[in-house]
Amino acid sequence: MNDRFRFRTPVYGADGKFKKFVYWEAVSGFPAITAKKGDVFKESEQCTGLKDKNGRLIYENDYLKIGDEIFRVFWNSTKISLENMLKNDIIDMQKNYIMEIVGNAHEERDIREVQKNS
Repeated sequence: MNDRFRFRTPVYGADGKFKKFVYWEAVSGFPAITAKKGDVFKESEQCTGLKDKNGRLIYENDYLKIGDEIFRVFWNSTKISLENMLKNDIIDMQKNYIMEIVGNAHEERDIREVQKNS
């Protein structure tokens, strides 16, 4: 299976706090899972098909460290782009970047905290 057809769906509790990701593949569809009353399933996020320097798959809304800067991954029409939210700059993702996942928009909401702790 091509990793680009993998997805994750963030699940938030009734209190508005992130709980977990549900991972699934497009060929098998969204899995049957047990949810508690009040759980909220947010928009699913697609895998880029790329891995970071530690071999972890990179998904939309992951925070990547490239050099000394932190970027958020997102789909820009038909291509994968990176947003440097501190510099308000967008670049296209390149396979040859040395990237490390340092968080995601659900577990670490403040990019400035991620930058400071990386």
